[in-house]
Amino acid sequence: MAAATRERPRVHSVGVYIHPMAQQCPCPDAPKVFFRKIQALFETFFVEIQPDHRFKGTGSKVASEPQVEELTVFTFDVEETKRAIEAARHVASGVHLARELVNAPSNYCTTITLAKAAETVAKEGGLECRILDQPALEERGMGCYLAVAKGSMYPAQFIHLIYRPKSAAAAAAAAGAADGSGGAGAAAAATGKGSKDEGKTAAATAAAAEKETGEIKHKIAFVGKGLCFDSGGYNIKRAETSIEMMKFDMGGAAAVLGAARAVSLLQPAAVEIHFIAAAAENMVSSRAYRPGDVLRASNGKTIEVGNTDAEGRLTLADALVYAEQLHVHSIVDVATLTGACIVALGESYAGLFSPNDELAEEILQW
Repeated sequence: MAAATRERPRVHSVGVYIHPMAQQCPCPDAPKVFFRKIQALFETFFVEIQPDHRFKGTGSKVASEPQVEELTVFTFDVEETKRAIEAARHVASGVHLARELVNAPSNYCTTITLAKAAETVAKEGGLECRILDQPALEERGMGCYLAVAKGSMYPAQFIHLIYRPKSAAAAAAAAGAADGSGGAGAAAAATGKGSKDEGKTAAATAAAAEKETGEIKHKIAFVGKGLCFDSGGYNIKRAETSIEMMKFDMGGAAAVLGAARAVSLLQPAAVEIHFIAAAAENMVSSRAYRPGDVLRASNGKTIEVGNTDAEGRLTLADALVYAEQLHVHSIVDVATLTGACIVALGESYAGLFSPNDELAEEILQW
């Protein structure tokens, strides 16, 4: 027992030696490979040194986690190593956010919590933020998403963050002011209420900014499944299906918000990125949707509900339609859709499915 409760030694200083052989790679992309190796090394370092004791009780004896006060790196390429470490720090910051959201129990991490986290990421990182509320979602005809959400006491919160390079973002604001739409767009972003017309105005403003600056070469949307708790609905999950683990069903949304934080810090050039999450809970109540219901998605298609525990596909249906209407070049959705993926691949790998081999290869490179 003494060994089990003994505090771990505190680590104050860490030294890392990067051997010159690390940059030797028989390929034309040797500098890029070196950068990624160093970045991956320090991503692991920064992710692992931050403990999470948020839910420990008052007076609990918590073993001391390593608290690194000094990091010394010995390297032959100082500038490139500095760049890689800085990038690793930014990525780790996004991972920390995603971990905090996923690890929080459902009574702490609600749809409102996710929306507030998104607003914080936007404020700190200079991103545009839109949180669509019930009237805006109804106006857009998101019948599938709203059907899943209506059984919960927590309201649906549709999250949309937008990253643009600073010069393009400034041009977008200027274009909005020039055509008189800037005020309405700003109000919509601030209040979280947006109509279809405002969405079209925002798209037109973004297009004007792109034409003006010529900087945006690629547009991509990340869509995350955001079920803060999934009871299964009226097709309720049984004990053997690990219902107590269903707080993790918002892992896709957490990953997307974590990516938003990392991107806001990394500031990539020539790309516009949309981060989307349809936050909801799938609960049992007198208002909850039922097996056999027929729902209408925002693109007009109707869906008959065969099983209320297939709620992720319904929320993503409306979220993907929304992403498609942004006229992006690529859409990547991240979701905890089925336990069959773990049965097939285990717990160390994620499944990847895409009709675009080039996009899939780009994702696999990381």
